[in-house]
Amino acid sequence: MSSIVQITALRKQYDGHEVVRGIDPNVVAGRCFGLFGPSKTMTLRLLLGQSPVSGGEIRVFGLPIPQAGGARYLGQTLLGKKCEQEQQQQ
Repeated sequence: MSSIVQITALRKQYDGHEVVRGIDPNVVAGRCFGLFGPSKTMTLRLLLGQSPVSGGEIRVFGLPIPQAGGARYLGQTLLGKKCEQEQQQQ
């Protein structure tokens, strides 16, 4: 199965504290996935582009998530790809 979300060496620091420390989870299609521990909310904020990352990379469906506006960027990109595919089929 292919990965939907790929996170590589994700890090987040603020006020001199590292709150997300080099995590590397992958979310695979058709599987349940959960976050636990003290940094789960921050990890979700990083994934959605609501907070800039200090290091590492986030990809959703193979597309890199920019540091600002990640969820909006991803939605527009995927919607644009779907519209392109529908136009090609007509």
